[in-house]
Amino acid sequence: MKINICMVVLLALTLTSCQSRKVYAENSNCESPNFQPLHLRSSTGKSHLYRFQNKGKWGMLNSFWETILPPNFDQIDDLFEGRFMFKSDNGKFGYFDLTGKIIIDAQFEEAMRFHENRAAVKLNGKWGYIDQKVYWVIPPKFDDVDAFYEGRAFVRDTENKDF
Repeated sequence: MKINICMVVLLALTLTSCQSRKVYAENSNCESPNFQPLHLRSSTGKSHLYRFQNKGKWGMLNSFWETILPPNFDQIDDLFEGRFMFKSDNGKFGYFDLTGKIIIDAQFEEAMRFHENRAAVKLNGKWGYIDQKVYWVIPPKFDDVDAFYEGRAFVRDTENKDF
């Protein structure tokens, strides 16, 4: 009889989640969190972070199963250019780095992943582009945008003119 290694690991995580301080679990109601490995796109390939869901909220664990971000987020996206995009409980988007430090506060109505060191974000109903230090590369003035590719991006202004 063959035992699936993944099932053994999952069972071990389930059994230890109530006992270990490294894995997030509610003290009063020890439910096994739903762990999901992130599909990392890292230049080093050495980053092993996991997002997990507990009671409908997402958090992050490192490779030692230590909580680097408690499950307080409605959404956490995959890693792109050293940044994770997240959606907070107020419905706004922001970004954090590989250590779990929030680099860009949740302030945007919508947001896209970083491409070519720029991310499209929506503020006050208009799209623009920020860099990784939250400087406006292109101020929010467009109705529709796409990610940068080879130094260019598709945008549409209020008069439906494509650039």
